[in-house]
Amino acid sequence: MDKSERGLIELRCEVWNGLVFITENDKATGIVESLGEIVSDFESIDINSLRAVQHSSIHLNCNWKAGVDAFLESYHVKTVHPQTVSQMLNVDGTVMTLLDNGHSRMVIPRKLGDKKGEKNANFTAHNAAPDITEMHRTFGQNSIVYHLFPNTLIPLDTTGFPILRFWPCGKDECELEIIFLGPDWGDEERPAIWDALMPIFDQIMQEDVSNLASIQASLNSGAFSGMMLNYQERRIYWFHEELDRCIGEAALPPELTVAQVLKDHMSVPFNMLT
Repeated sequence: MDKSERGLIELRCEVWNGLVFITENDKATGIVESLGEIVSDFESIDINSLRAVQHSSIHLNCNWKAGVDAFLESYHVKTVHPQTVSQMLNVDGTVMTLLDNGHSRMVIPRKLGDKKGEKNANFTAHNAAPDITEMHRTFGQNSIVYHLFPNTLIPLDTTGFPILRFWPCGKDECELEIIFLGPDWGDEERPAIWDALMPIFDQIMQEDVSNLASIQASLNSGAFSGMMLNYQERRIYWFHEELDRCIGEAALPPELTVAQVLKDHMSVPFNMLT
């Protein structure tokens, strides 16, 4: 048997910073070129040197796009996270940045004066908090969240951070996969501090997804006819613009498209945020 004639179908894949990217499109742009500014933003972050602290998933009764939308703005922090994230972030100072190829960045200043406490959502306030020392200190002074189009979000923190991926399970269902990364602890047992931090993180994630089923019900109700989006929501609109660009105007019913309006309002260089 000629294995070259009967082998499995090959898929193109590339590795960047310890992450493997797969595409069925042989003509797709290379991952480094696609990520653009994100590559330089991550210069101080070696994901490959980190270790999975926790790997979990949450089944959601919403379309995967609605799940992604929920992580692309910060104004929900005051209502969804009143006793957790809201205590550590100054959402009024949020800066939104649109990047090439549907990617985006959100920067929220941290309230660095938080007092130490066992249940503090600001992990750096905990005694014996882990520290990824190589990371630029900007990531400790601010909450910086990247959206890697289409389905990946990375909210960075110098103590450790999750990689969030939304996987479609059907029209109105998806799986949120969560891989939380931290400094490698070698051959020892996982540091006990993670036993204190991971329940706080899990609570925050449950808060984040708590209203997604009701949002999907609203979208399906027939009463939803669209909405006006503001500065806080520009990353949502940019995400949906890129979806339309990828699918192609000719393949979309006109009533399901969004106007392409944000290309002239794209970038704030990362060095301006430091």
